[in-house]
Amino acid sequence: RRKPTRQSFGRGSLANQRAEHRFLIFRDADSWMEYQRLYGGGGDAFASMMGHLNMMAKDIAAMEVLGPNPDGTAEWLKQAVTKEAENRAAGKPSRFAGNPETALDRAASTVRKLDSLWGSLRGTLETPVNSRFAGWFAGARNLITSSVLGSAMISSVSDLGTSAIARHFVGISKRGTFTDIAKAAMPSTRQEAVSAGLILDSAMHVFHAQARYVGTLDGPGWSSYLADRILTYSGLTPWTQAARHGFGLAFMHEAARQAGKEFDKLPKLFRETFRRYGINARDWDLMRKMPLHEIGSGTMLLRPQEIDERVNPKLAEKYLEMVQSETEYAIPSGSHRSKIELLDQNQPGTFIGEVLRSFAQFKSFGTVFLLLHGRRIHGMFAGGAKLGGVAYAGSLLFSTTLLGGMALQMKQVAQGRDPQDMTDGAFWGAALLQGGGLGIYGDFFFSNVNRYGGSFATTFGGPLMGRANDLWNLTAGNILQLASGEKTHFGRELTKSLRSNPPGSTIWYTRLAWERIVMDQLQFLADPEANKAFKARQKFYMREFGQDFWWMPGEMRPRRGPDFGAAVGR
Repeated sequence: RRKPTRQSFGRGSLANQRAEHRFLIFRDADSWMEYQRLYGGGGDAFASMMGHLNMMAKDIAAMEVLGPNPDGTAEWLKQAVTKEAENRAAGKPSRFAGNPETALDRAASTVRKLDSLWGSLRGTLETPVNSRFAGWFAGARNLITSSVLGSAMISSVSDLGTSAIARHFVGISKRGTFTDIAKAAMPSTRQEAVSAGLILDSAMHVFHAQARYVGTLDGPGWSSYLADRILTYSGLTPWTQAARHGFGLAFMHEAARQAGKEFDKLPKLFRETFRRYGINARDWDLMRKMPLHEIGSGTMLLRPQEIDERVNPKLAEKYLEMVQSETEYAIPSGSHRSKIELLDQNQPGTFIGEVLRSFAQFKSFGTVFLLLHGRRIHGMFAGGAKLGGVAYAGSLLFSTTLLGGMALQMKQVAQGRDPQDMTDGAFWGAALLQGGGLGIYGDFFFSNVNRYGGSFATTFGGPLMGRANDLWNLTAGNILQLASGEKTHFGRELTKSLRSNPPGSTIWYTRLAWERIVMDQLQFLADPEANKAFKARQKFYMREFGQDFWWMPGEMRPRRGPDFGAAVGR
């Protein structure tokens, strides 16, 4: 009923918004379901309740830090930065450091980044400008996710390296990294982790659908559900959850082990971790007097919920914040900072916003990895701990490269090929990128095309560009070849498209059988020169990567087992 006026219209301060009571009483369950279908995110009552709790938690957190009107405080911050930069440029006293000539430009960049970060935190950065346009592209990206990331579980073996580094940094023993993850995968341990407050990821699918290596799974519900299920069945989601729970439980177990010591007697690294999060000697004395919780076999935990809030209402929160923040270093997943580095302020539903999201697909993990650990290493150097920074960087580089090499070899065997020769220096360059989440770019150490036959340009442009290029070659490309009298390979290109695009086709434990028993036999029917194409593929891998196949393309069963001696140049 509003009439257009010249006055801007807003929702007021966040505190006032949440003070208004809203109760909608529905006639029956069917009416609620219909309302959800038209205006909500689906017909799941539990998801609606959890989504409301999530938004309330975000709003409360924003008001605790930024006051009753967080948007107003964010605006004040931007204006304060600009004012200080103007003073710096004019030669007046200012808290804005650096070159006065570039102060205004740097302030504008800072303000823009603050805007983007705040928009990502509040969710406005993910609000579509054109929901239908955004839905098409999001659905396409979800389908690509379901067809490409079936083997991402193998890549996640590098988590063992980052977990060990993160454990050592906070003062936890590196021994038992893998066994802790294995234990955390058990239902009973998972329940203990959830009851200890390590619950965020477990309920993430009803808060705001997220996926590791992907970011937000938005768009049509069926496509995001499909992508989520494939990531679960491939083992990536359970592994990630277990690894995060394993680190959190190990931290709480170490706190329980050290509970008999005074703060100054704690191991140095463990004590410094507490200090970084504002937990001092007095806080530790309160914490260690609390009852410990046993999770079986004599394993004790110092959990946040045992800390008496009447003594210190914020202490349990700080403790849990410390555990969850350090978990992100152990198992890099996603962050608002990495999102804005890739997307800036471009919302979905705009042309540039969708282009950038398609470009950024599968690049989020590498960005998060560099931002998290790069910032920590920089902080150590800036704080004067240069030797510590060198040791941290060296350990991180060594462990992720070694485990990245292991992941590379596991992928080769899973795809029917012998391991690559590790005496070749190019292998370790590829392993370095694999450990940092950019494994596909390691292919260009050996060849001018990637493992799927794509060029560097289409690889860098993102999987959506690669799929568009394949579709063009399959349709218009073949028509143009036919019109000009050139030989077409429609059958071969059709089976190539069917080989890698169906959801779930790249799940690591079924992929090879799917390709050899189903798709290779289909290629024999659709492509008269299928046998020649299979031979050419074998020659390509031998020429570019020095690899032979242990299960030959086109054959229904393997001739032999993998030759592991090939890994050492034999």
